[in-house]
Amino acid sequence: MQFELAIFAAYDLPVPLGGVPPPSPYDPVDALYAAARDLCANSWHYVDEVITTAEELGQRYRRTLMLGGLPTGSTAGGHRRCLPYRAI
Repeated sequence: MQFELAIFAAYDLPVPLGGVPPPSPYDPVDALYAAARDLCANSWHYVDEVITTAEELGQRYRRTLMLGGLPTGSTAGGHRRCLPYRAI
């Protein structure tokens, strides 16, 4: 688990049972509890962004299919479309 020190400092207290005083981002117990606090405080915003992005991508994909689909080997969203595997 990695933390930016400023984010860890925002969520490091209270020190959990088994943590080290002062809290340390290098202590697994402190890091786990700080990460849980950070997720509880900020995860809904992230989840909303992921859902919105997924809906937008789905709409673009459906529009593309309605206009005739994607040709084999085309790129969609910057990623090369996978071609079916064929044994040689």
